[in-house]
Amino acid sequence: MKKIILTLIVLFCVVIANAQGPDCSGSDPFCTGQTYQYPAAVNQPDLGAVGCLGSSPNPAWYWMQVGTAGNIDIHMESNSGYDIDFICWGPFSSLSAGCATNPMTSNSYVDCSYSTAGQEDCNIPNAQVGQVYILLITNYSNSPSDFIFSQTGGTGATDCGIVAPPITGDVVCVGQTIQLTVNNPTAGATYNWTGPGPWTSNVMNATRPGATPAMAGTYSLTITVGGQTSAPVTCTVTVNPNPTITITPANPTTCPGAPITLTGNCSTGSATYNWSNSTTGPTTTVSPTVPTTYTVTGTDQNGCSGTGTIIVNISPNLNITVNPAAASICTDGSVSLTASGGTTYTWTPSATLSSGTGATVSASPTVQTTYTVTGSSTGCTGSTTVTVSINSNLTISVTPANPSTCPGSPINLTASGGSTYVWSPTATLSSGTGATVAASPIVQTTYTVVGTDVSGCTGSTTIAVSISSNLIISVAPANPTTCPGSPINLTASGANTYVWSPTASLSAGTGAMVTASPTSQTTYTVVGTDLSGCMGSTTITVMMNPSIPIFVSPIAICVGTSGTLTASGADTYLWSPSTTLSSSTGSSVIASPVITTTYTVVGNTNGCTGSTTVTVTAMSGPVILVTASPPHVCPGDTSTLTALLSVGTAQTYTWSPNSFLTSTSGQSTNAFPNVTTTYTVTADNNGCISTAEYTLVFSPLPTIDFIADIREGCQGLLVHFQDLTTPAVNQWYWTFGDNVSYGDYSTLQNPYHYFGSAGTYDVTLSVVSVDGCKTSLTYPAYIVTHPIPTANFSATPEIVNELDALVWFTDQSIGADVWNWNFDDQNIIGNTSSLQNPTHIYSDTGNYYPILIIFSEYGCSDTAVRHVYVEPNFAFYVPKAFTPNDDGKNQIFAPKGEGINSETFQMRIYDRWGKQVCESRNIESGWDGKVGGKAPVQGVYSWLISFYDINRRFHNYKGSVVLVK
Repeated sequence: MKKIILTLIVLFCVVIANAQGPDCSGSDPFCTGQTYQYPAAVNQPDLGAVGCLGSSPNPAWYWMQVGTAGNIDIHMESNSGYDIDFICWGPFSSLSAGCATNPMTSNSYVDCSYSTAGQEDCNIPNAQVGQVYILLITNYSNSPSDFIFSQTGGTGATDCGIVAPPITGDVVCVGQTIQLTVNNPTAGATYNWTGPGPWTSNVMNATRPGATPAMAGTYSLTITVGGQTSAPVTCTVTVNPNPTITITPANPTTCPGAPITLTGNCSTGSATYNWSNSTTGPTTTVSPTVPTTYTVTGTDQNGCSGTGTIIVNISPNLNITVNPAAASICTDGSVSLTASGGTTYTWTPSATLSSGTGATVSASPTVQTTYTVTGSSTGCTGSTTVTVSINSNLTISVTPANPSTCPGSPINLTASGGSTYVWSPTATLSSGTGATVAASPIVQTTYTVVGTDVSGCTGSTTIAVSISSNLIISVAPANPTTCPGSPINLTASGANTYVWSPTASLSAGTGAMVTASPTSQTTYTVVGTDLSGCMGSTTITVMMNPSIPIFVSPIAICVGTSGTLTASGADTYLWSPSTTLSSSTGSSVIASPVITTTYTVVGNTNGCTGSTTVTVTAMSGPVILVTASPPHVCPGDTSTLTALLSVGTAQTYTWSPNSFLTSTSGQSTNAFPNVTTTYTVTADNNGCISTAEYTLVFSPLPTIDFIADIREGCQGLLVHFQDLTTPAVNQWYWTFGDNVSYGDYSTLQNPYHYFGSAGTYDVTLSVVSVDGCKTSLTYPAYIVTHPIPTANFSATPEIVNELDALVWFTDQSIGADVWNWNFDDQNIIGNTSSLQNPTHIYSDTGNYYPILIIFSEYGCSDTAVRHVYVEPNFAFYVPKAFTPNDDGKNQIFAPKGEGINSETFQMRIYDRWGKQVCESRNIESGWDGKVGGKAPVQGVYSWLISFYDINRRFHNYKGSVVLVK
């Protein structure tokens, strides 16, 4: 059963909102700092019994998140007075958590009402920051009306940053202005648009002129209300390109008054067209008598437009052309002539043409002839001429005029008088085409060549190539004989040039006379060629006298000694090379080479010779080189000395001095001197010895030391370290002892290091000298950093009234020893304090940012800042009665107060039947008791007054006033 409650109808300055879906998940966010109005749904499904509601027809869902703790009172009404009901659930951690509990089946609601009145009030007690509440409002009457609701009381408030109104994008053409629309503006909000480009705007319904394709895409809006920023909402902007409009034909020309059709073309597809001659459609036909400009505007399917312009020129005479423009033919030839530029054509003279009319004719003149062609088209005419000249046949000639060659020998034949040539027969030619060919006949042959020029005219000639006979070649002496390797001259005759083979034992392979030095009987062939290229050949055999065998025994010596070489088998001897011999002749010589040397001895008996070689092996001590690894030693280090052989071999090695060596024999040994020492190694190769030295340098350790520019300070200390090591080194490795993740080491010589934490740190420097000697030094507890105190304080209260502006400051710092306060209350005495917990009375309204700077016992500091707001005083007064009886006293019913935003003031007054008798938005004017200009009627009247104070808080009051006459 519905409850019957008579309640005052209340109207507000509202924000339009939309009704939503039938379930919790479709809830719209609700901000208690605004008044909402939306059309109540009708004829929607009934959700059934929910909480205290027996039915839930035409539901609308809202949700709110608490931003300021305290009670929240929400007033709801129908602007037509129709019955509405509500139920409110909470608190929840989020909207999704609230919907997941299925509130429709839960009786754990905060407030619920099913009165028959057209207004309801929801009371949420002790709401806490971050909590979420869900509100269901139903249109029980199923009658069209607007629902209005807003917060009317309580110290709590919702997070208005969760609400952003819906927005609408735009579809424009390039160059137009983009209009972005906020569909349901939020009172008191600031707006922040972002979009492609990038682009931003703080205007509610933002515009963006001069649209380009780069401005298309997704635009986003957030709003800020009461310091809270909403989640973004988005919309889409489409920027369509303007079409490019062209006209065909591209260069129109017509005869005076002759029609020509112009066609508009749109680059983006189909379009509507409007021509400057007042015709529409893609084509228009015009008949200008003078050159005329025509314009067409095309609008495509996106509503975007472009314009094309063209000039139609007038041609009083046709431009007639003939292809080819000039022609030449050979005697008895023909050529095709094609005219263009008109529609019909007449040719003269026609005697040597295939026809006197038509675009294309064939001309066959016997002498040079000039033809005239006249063309016509749509009343325009024009003419031109073309000359056909006659080319005579070609005269072809060949050089040389009387060619002759030896059988099979090539001879070049060159034709002239044409551009291209064809030769026959081709069997003995290098090619059947070309100006020059090589002929190689074996019998006398006659060749024919046909020449053709660029005009296709031809001519021909013949040439006969005769054959010369072969040569007779002879060689003297006729029966040559020599000893093995002894030279003998051979002379050829009967030709101009000669080629000999084989050439291995000849002084040359060409020439009339050559010197032969065979070691055995050899037959030579000589080929002779005369100036005509004709050839002949013969052979000659050189007989051989027997050679003499020579014998010498090889020997071996050490470098610096000598040995005897003895030859046998001949009467006389010649030795070479002689530079390291005692003599170059004789059967015995003394050899003293410094390297192994091979000697040649030539023996002679009765003019015939023999030869042999003998090797004297010269042995020397090996060539050795000593290396050390490493090339120098540090204290306590060992170096490996190695004797390397670059020449020769060795059987034994001896090292000296024998001090600081692990061994005095062997190719390698280990040395560990404590001073720079020169070591000698002796190598023995079968009695031939050699020595080499190596000075092993002893490098002392460097003297390591370092300093820091500061050794004690607050954490976050940046320290500069300086290396003082002598002598200079080339490698450094520092460790700073703080084991930080970003690196507690450095390889610089003089590094900086940041000590981010408080503590005591050992510092170590390890160095490597230029000789590779390593040492290190550690200074324990070298760097000390003290902790930084943590500044913190509270200001109580953070919001005070100008009539009671006392604020208590409570220190909540850690590690503080000294306190320095600045209350940000400028130009007054007492703006600072050194007390730990001071108080301060602010001198004026506004926002203040007090600062606390603290210092620890080590001088380390930290800073904290808070916010204090001194708000102006607010007061509101409404009279209980007034007497509009023209006595000059208490004539007007008018509220009074301070701290009121008069621009938001609204007052409505109702009689006892609920009829509105007055509405005013001027706090200064009040109500004189008259209704419709009639005299005041005594009685009790209800009033509803709402406004925002200067602190942007909303106030909604209701009450009654007595009108006394």
